[in-house]
Amino acid sequence: MEQDAYLVRRHGSRLERLPVALVRESSAIRALDDAIRQRILHLLHKEDLYPSEMAKRLRMNEQKVYYHVKQLQNAGLIAIVSKEEIRGTVAKRFRASHLNHALILDENWQIDEQLGTREMPKNLARFLDGFSSEGCFSGSIVLGSPDPHGPYKARARDGHYATTLGFFLGQYLHPLGFPVTLDVDFDISTSTENHIIVGGPVTNLALHTINPKLRWKFSDSQPWGIQTATSTHAEDAAGLIARLQNPFTNKGSIIILAGTRFIGT
Repeated sequence: MEQDAYLVRRHGSRLERLPVALVRESSAIRALDDAIRQRILHLLHKEDLYPSEMAKRLRMNEQKVYYHVKQLQNAGLIAIVSKEEIRGTVAKRFRASHLNHALILDENWQIDEQLGTREMPKNLARFLDGFSSEGCFSGSIVLGSPDPHGPYKARARDGHYATTLGFFLGQYLHPLGFPVTLDVDFDISTSTENHIIVGGPVTNLALHTINPKLRWKFSDSQPWGIQTATSTHAEDAAGLIARLQNPFTNKGSIIILAGTRFIGT
């Protein structure tokens, strides 16, 4: 009998689990097809008992209880946990480690990549189209290096926001490998992968490289701001969420989550 298995069902947006023991012999299931044995199993799952104690709890003849206990023991559903000699006879205390049991007819176990995730809202699914594959996140989250780097020798201070982003994405997708990379560790102009860029062009070289290709651009000098055809947004809390195809390789999608300052991100 296999331990540490669970029966899983989806209830609304949640997953619920029930501990079960896996059995591979139908005789074990047949042994459970009896109301008295089910009551015995309930008792022994709560506490270890002698047959005489079970008989008192069930208000049944002790010999009848012995018979049903023997059937459960032979089926491997309960086990002896201790023995004690009482008035020349050996009394056995029994335990049921599992209350629920599942009969296994097929050993073709498969990994369910979507287990433990919620169903993604349709609008979000459209926005993240291509960023998921069989329930896993397909791409990388690009953070600015915390060390001085780039033309402005700036230190990124918004990397911790990726934790919130990770919690959000983790509701719907599993990670595939380590999904985080620093801007200094790759060249986005030659990348064909999907990327989510976190942070503005001053502290994130990936966005600094793409910025001239954007319809709405970040200014390349102070005061920092987001420039449109008609206005500039220079507030500290101003931010941009955008999605586009990599303009250099035309392969892979890029999502931008960036602000004029870290509070905007």
